[in-house]
Amino acid sequence: MKTAVIPLEIPDDFQIFASISELMGSSMPFKEVIIAALHAISGIVRAEGSSLLLVNRKEGNLSFYIALGDKADQLKSMTLARGEGIAGFVAETGAPLIVFDVTRDPRFSKRGDQITGFKTRSIACVPLRIRDDLTGVIEVVSQRVGVFTPRDLDVLTVIGGPIAIMIDNARLMNEVKGMHDRLGEAVAERRRIAIHNSRLFEQANKQATEIERANRVKSEFLGIMSHELKTPLYVIMGYAEVMRDKLIADPDKALAKIIQYSHELMTLIDSILTATTVEAGGASAVKVDTDLNQLLGELKSLYDFPLGGDVAVVWNLPASLPRMMTDGGKLKHVLQNLINNAIKYTEKGTVTITAMPGIRNEGSGIGAGPESPIPNSRFVEFKVADTGVGIARGQISGIFDMFGQVEASLKKSRGGVGLGLYIVKNFTQMLGGEVRVESEPGKGSIFTITIPG
Repeated sequence: MKTAVIPLEIPDDFQIFASISELMGSSMPFKEVIIAALHAISGIVRAEGSSLLLVNRKEGNLSFYIALGDKADQLKSMTLARGEGIAGFVAETGAPLIVFDVTRDPRFSKRGDQITGFKTRSIACVPLRIRDDLTGVIEVVSQRVGVFTPRDLDVLTVIGGPIAIMIDNARLMNEVKGMHDRLGEAVAERRRIAIHNSRLFEQANKQATEIERANRVKSEFLGIMSHELKTPLYVIMGYAEVMRDKLIADPDKALAKIIQYSHELMTLIDSILTATTVEAGGASAVKVDTDLNQLLGELKSLYDFPLGGDVAVVWNLPASLPRMMTDGGKLKHVLQNLINNAIKYTEKGTVTITAMPGIRNEGSGIGAGPESPIPNSRFVEFKVADTGVGIARGQISGIFDMFGQVEASLKKSRGGVGLGLYIVKNFTQMLGGEVRVESEPGKGSIFTITIPG
């Protein structure tokens, strides 16, 4: 594959970022994109060598992931201790740095030059950060004194933002792939057991069908993940850097888009991390005395703004609700997922949230029924009803599965990866409750959760 060529004479930060963003939005493999970006950086700042070093989060040292320049590939086996050299200093302090003459700076480490034979005289180095986490550093070097300027440091900082996001995206995708592989191995093991047990032959055939569906859904999930996480996140974060330097014509409009897409993608990432924790058995409920009035008030405040379109959120709550012994954080997460889902699948109409306390006696009481797992107990019943697209009867059984969604045409138009209701089901069960669904295509859906307390 040919490496993309970026012009070396770029007059301003905006054009630099636009060129790098175009490169990062291409279909090139991740490592080739980073190599091409480092080549471009070297040309822009007149460097004779460049490198990307990644932080070992456990030990705090730095290792060369990519090194460009004469004999630079010899550096790939080299590791810098915490705080060692200019790169170690930048990683330790988090501050960009120019060294005009390394022979006059005691922080410079000669080990790299001793390995390659390169005679470094000047260095520019910037940290790579995602929020408050340091992922690595970018370093450029020259054999001439005083080559790099504060302007070059700004260029490295602007370009470093998207590169840091690409590194974090690659780490996240590796975690998702690991989860995918573990699920595949578990499903395959279940299939082998069923095939070898003649008494479960019929069940084995059914499981084979489920396995095929699971593999198809997981493949679709990885495709959606790639689409959802790839270009938008590092482009909008990069434009945030450009806005900071006042290089964009309409900052208010750009800022609105950045905020919108950042919130959507962070919600997606949070859902993946939560589902991974649940799947690994690392989540549990911590039940404490919970003020439902305060919890619902905080939840309501999240939706006190115009949603756009013709959708209204209606809160049908009693004047006061009792306190409960429950995990308020998980209950809030469940209700928020249901409300967000209802809004997503309602183009016009209302999303109505109700809450009703009661005491369930055997065979009687609010919402009582033979299917209830919590007889003779105090409970609160929450309903989230919408006037959206609804769910076909044949699809309801699968919507609570991991990666389970309604039909593909809706999935593509509404987004998401099918983790919200999986989390709803598992968190509700952790709280000792139940979740029920009533739905009719074209008329809407009602999700009911009953929580004991």
